[in-house]
Amino acid sequence: MVLFLLSPTSKASEGFTNADEAIGRLSHNGQLGERLRELASYRLTTILRVSDGPSFALDVVTNLLLVALVVLLAIRGRVTIARTAWPALALGVLLVALAPPALFGVGYVSDRMPLFLAFVLAAALVVAPLRTRPDLGVTALVAVVVAVKLVALGSGWRAYDDDFDHFRTATRSIPTHSVVGFVNLANGQRLDPNPRCEMYGPLLIPLGGDATPVFALGSAQPIALIGRLSAANKAAASPASPDGPKGLARAQDRFSEMIHDGRFDYVLVCDSSLPAARPDAVLVARSGRFAVYRPVRPAAPGG
Repeated sequence: MVLFLLSPTSKASEGFTNADEAIGRLSHNGQLGERLRELASYRLTTILRVSDGPSFALDVVTNLLLVALVVLLAIRGRVTIARTAWPALALGVLLVALAPPALFGVGYVSDRMPLFLAFVLAAALVVAPLRTRPDLGVTALVAVVVAVKLVALGSGWRAYDDDFDHFRTATRSIPTHSVVGFVNLANGQRLDPNPRCEMYGPLLIPLGGDATPVFALGSAQPIALIGRLSAANKAAASPASPDGPKGLARAQDRFSEMIHDGRFDYVLVCDSSLPAARPDAVLVARSGRFAVYRPVRPAAPGG
């Protein structure tokens, strides 16, 4: 964060964070208290789902069980926290509690803070020699819980094998070096239980050789889109109103903007529930959760 503040990126027009503006607007509308309650509930969920496992219930059970086992080992004097780690742990707790949801134009910043704290805490644990059977038994239980969690995480991502094949099948219809828009209609927010889609847009670049808008924001890092891609992205990136549509509704609007403007050669939609026939677009390919549309460009005047 300090490096960002010292870099030219922090001088971008979007600013450091929009938290101050949001607080002022919500306070003026009498919605600040409700929004703070929503954020508190969401922050608690991100703490319990620190590793984004495939099951919320499994995350809760395994995390609470791990905490209980480590506390038991600490009570028995088998585990302590290194003194030099306390400042880092205090900083981690502070970041979990106070980090704003967005910084430098990047969302979900606060969601990453529990994971940072978990890594610091794991690194700070000092384990004494285990000599008694109870200590060995508790340690074995820790190993079992960790193994179950890792297997669950691996199996959860394994389910994307077929998804990836469908992505490759659908995108084969897109010629190399095309300007491609990507719309995620599967997830309204990061903890949505539906299978994820957000990673497929950037894969168009290394796997298909296409140009697509990626993580390129003036307030996030000094990456600039140029040429036709820049023009297409700006045309389809009308600013979202604080009181306008959110989540999937906003994604639907963005899809319509991409198609209507016609600057993108193709538009890839993930988890498409859109109709096959549209007056302003041709359905080029569909496989699994993926659909590729080609905008129908308006005829030139006098043509």
